[in-house]
Amino acid sequence: MLLGIKEIVLKILSIMVVGLIFAVSMPQIVVAEGPSATTGQVSLSGWLSVIIGDPPPGHGRGPSIIYTLSDDEGGSAQLLISEELAGHLGGLWALNGKRVKVVAVPSSNPAGPARVLSIELDLINENGY
Repeated sequence: MLLGIKEIVLKILSIMVVGLIFAVSMPQIVVAEGPSATTGQVSLSGWLSVIIGDPPPGHGRGPSIIYTLSDDEGGSAQLLISEELAGHLGGLWALNGKRVKVVAVPSSNPAGPARVLSIELDLINENGY
């Protein structure tokens, strides 16, 4: 009888370990508010990073620029932002490293960048109020 209980406990532990591995491997999504039912827009907030990468030598292209938003839980999202949207805030370089709120339309490709419709400083959260 004791051997039967030991086998049951081992099976339960095995199932728990598999469930834990599955839960940890799930990707994180940076969405502060879910998509609007009518517009498909999402509100995101976090720290904006501007990353510049040089093209391979001889390609004749300018550097590639990637915009990412990192949230407080460690998730991140790539953004597609026009410089004009951030002009009233001093431009995208002025927002690098700042906490912002954006309204965006997610890409139809899950790995693609979300297209930003508006961007504002998130002063309340950045200052701790």
